[in-house]
Parts: sequence; structure tokens; C-alpha cells
Amino acid sequence: MIILNRRTVAVSSVVALALLAAPTFAQHPDADSPRFKAFRTLERLIQSHGDAPLRKFLDDKVAAELKERHSDEELLRMLRQVRSDFSNTSMQSASPLGPMSIQMIFRSQGPGSRTSLALRLDPKPPHGFIDFGYKAPRDPSLGEAPVGFPGELREFMEDLVSRDEFSGTVLVAKDGKPVFEQAYGLASKRYNVSNRIDTKLNLGSMNKMFTGVAICQLVEQGRLSFDDKVIKYLPNYPNREVAEKVTIHQLLTHTSGLGSYFNDKYDTVWSTIRTLDQLLSVFVDEPLEFEPGARFGYSNSGPVVLGLIIERITGQTYYDYVRDHIYKPAGMIDTDCYAMDTPTPNLAIGYTHMDGNHEHRDGPRRNNLFSHSLKGGPAGGGFSTVEDLLRFSLALQEHKLLSPEMTETLLTRKIALGPGLGYAYFFGDETTNGHRHVGHNGGAPGISADFHIYSDLGYTVAVLSNYDGAAAIVSRFIRGIIERAPARQRREGGPSVERQMKSTGAPYRIGVMLRHAPDGMLVDGLVPGAPGEKAGLHAGDRILSINGQKLDPDAESVIAEVFSSPDVATLEVRRGDKTFTVKLKPELVAPEE
Repeated sequence: MIILNRRTVAVSSVVALALLAAPTFAQHPDADSPRFKAFRTLERLIQSHGDAPLRKFLDDKVAAELKERHSDEELLRMLRQVRSDFSNTSMQSASPLGPMSIQMIFRSQGPGSRTSLALRLDPKPPHGFIDFGYKAPRDPSLGEAPVGFPGELREFMEDLVSRDEFSGTVLVAKDGKPVFEQAYGLASKRYNVSNRIDTKLNLGSMNKMFTGVAICQLVEQGRLSFDDKVIKYLPNYPNREVAEKVTIHQLLTHTSGLGSYFNDKYDTVWSTIRTLDQLLSVFVDEPLEFEPGARFGYSNSGPVVLGLIIERITGQTYYDYVRDHIYKPAGMIDTDCYAMDTPTPNLAIGYTHMDGNHEHRDGPRRNNLFSHSLKGGPAGGGFSTVEDLLRFSLALQEHKLLSPEMTETLLTRKIALGPGLGYAYFFGDETTNGHRHVGHNGGAPGISADFHIYSDLGYTVAVLSNYDGAAAIVSRFIRGIIERAPARQRREGGPSVERQMKSTGAPYRIGVMLRHAPDGMLVDGLVPGAPGEKAGLHAGDRILSINGQKLDPDAESVIAEVFSSPDVATLEVRRGDKTFTVKLKPELVAPEE
């Protein structure tokens, strides 16, 4: 990925459903607009030689806003790189991203790959370049990026990173072996230190999984029971209502009635809390929010009580117990609750758009050093790596931590939360598209984490990010790849039009450009004579669903799946107050000679 600016135009706000058959700008109805004129200028630059044209472009065509962010020498290096990477390609499509933005798809002359270039212009004349970013061409000897792992995911990640929407690490393993692992972004913006695959990132609430395993280990050893009440192990627990009513099972399933310790008192002492007893003092006097067992209510205080029970039974601190009985047996060498005021090598700092009231604010991200715990614990806030999370997955599945029977108890749904969704003992238990996966996520300002084990498909997915909400976006995309893989494999059992298409590098032609809208995908443009127009679509139509599947935040993967094959797709469309269906048949475009 070549990133000319971390605020490059949001390329994925338009989902290009087609690669058009080698258009020319002279034939384009928008050929006289500033965005197309700008591209023609850039096209001439790509065909130029020497530094003189680059310097003239820099003087005449680059907006002051971009010059403020980069020195002239940096911009010259960028322009040289653009010219080098695009000199042996031909344009294949152009899609407007907005009044002053455009995305182009290029194809290399040989049997190699496609690459994309996006640019954004200053809306004020003379419409200089504000941002431009692109994905560098693949080595032609590698052929086309494959569907699935690693090619499809790599391209998705490169788009996210080009828009500065992801920083962190991603690992996908099949049958215990990584098929994709990559680090992106910076662990420290202040010191310009990159994330590595072994960088320690914050887990958020994912520490609850380790607490659940620890409790199940003690049950298996006969040292406690799921039906026991808190008072049996903490006879001096100050809140008698909690001690006498709440069971271990209820603490593990968020049905205890305990809330979360992020209260006003916590806000005044968080920077001094290093032990579970200190953390307990923050919330111990609070009344139960509901009668134990009455309903599900997500709790961060409940795991702290379990951590205290672990300490009382074992005679170890919670931190020592999980280190000795979970991390070490699993080989998790880079996982712990590191104190934030203690120097820890290769540990990432979180960066957030959230303000002190946990509301999103525009502008540069700020670090989260003053917005989360000094030290994590049973409820969350520890650190790990995606490699260690894979080791944890294998240790669970190979029964290094618990017996097969107790592992099943740990992971089996206890509380139903909705269709296909439930909660086990500090593990989520979800079934989507017929495939079950267990795991947990985590999130806070500057913290985003997702971990899933797909036992029937043999996959483990671990995504850790030091940006708000970023891991969930990646995890959803990966889920789309994983869950459609078996169906795709069955469909591609023998030679097919799609497989022959992939071998030649020819694209399907839909001729529809979409962009995100609050209640679907908005048709942004249509190519005359292409399937989209022939099927009766109009610019401004909203696509509500495809093949009966409503479009949601995971729309990109849904659309990519539907249009990666020559099958007819049924679209539910709304035009004004009218809703109707359109059947769309992609056309196979012949490969260029």
C-alpha cells in the first residue's frame, strides 16, 4: 500500500460493482468537469519524463492544503512513485465519488493485476489536488489476487488503511496454521513506531474469557461449584445482598444484577488502582440493578468478584493465577495485564476520536492514556497479540486448559440473546449462516478487539486494533469470506465460467456505481447500455436487499459475493415511495488482447 496522505479520499464510500470496458474520457458525459480534467492532467504527468513536469505539476496543480502537510521534496518523491507505478498500466474504469472526487481502476499491460487510484480536489478554483492515494500494483508474476485468503482480505485491509480507518494486527488461521497475518499502522504516533505482528494491543473485555477459563478450572478441580453463592468464598463480602443471592453461574453469564464499575468514584481513583480489592471498593456498595437470574445485563463488576474468589481459593493474585494456569500452558508469552505507568516493550498506545464524554469528535485522534484503567483485570484491559490469541484458541481446542467435557461447558450457550445469538461462560456463542463461532470482543476509546473460533470450519480469527471500533469492521468482512467459502468450493467443483474468467483476468460488467446511504445503497451512476441500465435501474434508486439479504454495515462483502459470479441477482429497489424488484444479470467482459 502506498499512502500519499493519511486522510486520503474515502474510496470505499463507493462500491464499484463493475469494471467497465476500457472507457475514454473524451466519450464520458462528465469529461469537462474539474475532476475529469484533473485526471487528464495526472494522466499526462504519468506519461512524462524527468523532474521538470513533476515540479510544474507541484507548482500549478497541488492545493495549498496538501502542501501544508508535506514538504516539496516529499511531494516530489510521491509523484515520482505514482508515475513509476502507473506508467505501464491502462485505465479500465472511472467512478465519481463525489463532486470533487473520482476513483480510477487501472490494469497492467501484462497478465498481472489491477490497481486503483483515487483523488480529491479543492472545491474552490483552480481545484488543486487535496488528496490522492492508491494501491500499488501487484507483481505480475503473482497473477490476480485470489478470492478469499489472502488476496481478498489484503485488498480490503489496504483500502481501510489508506483511509486511516484501521491500525493494529490481523490473523486468520485455518486448522491452526495462519493463512493471513499482517500488522498495520502505528503503535506510537508520537515516536512513529509501527505496529508489528507481535505488538501487544489492548484486549478490552476479552480478558473475561481468561476469567471464565480460570473459574472452570477450579470447578473441574472440585474447588468450587457453579451453583455456589458468593458468600461461600467471600464470607466478609461487604454487600450482603450480593453475597447471599448471587451465584457463580450468574456472575459468569451477566445475570447477577451487578453493574459496571465505571462510575463517578472510579473516575476519581482509576489512576491508583492496582489490585482487585482496590477496584472492589469502587462499586461494592452499589445495590443490585435487578434480581439475580431475572435477565441478562452486561457487567464489568461481576468478573471482578470472580477474580477475588479465584484469589481467595488459590492463595495467588488473580494475575499470577492466570499467568501460571492459562498463559503459560497455552504458550502465550506476550499476554498480561501490564500497568500503563510501567515501561513495557512493544506495547501499542490507543488512539481515539472519543472525547471525555465518550462522544465522537472530528479531527486528529488523541491518545487514550488518560481514559482507561491503569491496569487491566478480570473484566478487561489486559494486552495480548494475535499470535498469542491463536495459541489460546489451540490450547482450548486441544484441551490443554480444560477437559473436553469442561471445555464444552465453558463454550455452550447458557443465555439466549436473540436468533442465533447467545452467551456462554464469558464467551459469546453465535450461529450465522449455519456456522457456529465462539469468542469475545472488546472495545473502549482507542481499543477494539475481536476473537472468534469457527470450530466446524476450522478457522480462528483474531483482530486487535488501537483505533475505536476498527476490529469489528475487519472481523465482519472476514466472517463473510469464511462463511461463504464452503458454498463457493461446492460451486467451483469443476471448471466454470467464473474460474475461466479469473484465469484470463476478465471482469464482469455491471455498469452500476453505488454509494452508502442510511437505509441502503444509493445508485450513484449507470453506464449506458450496461446491465444495470438495461435492468431498469435509475440514478438515485436505493438498493435495499440483494437475493433477499438486507444490506447492512457489512454491505461490501455481501455485494462482492453476489457479483463475484455470473448468477442472476434479485435486487429489492426503492424509488421514491415505490418498492420493486430488479433482476440483474452480470455480463462477462472479454479480456483485453
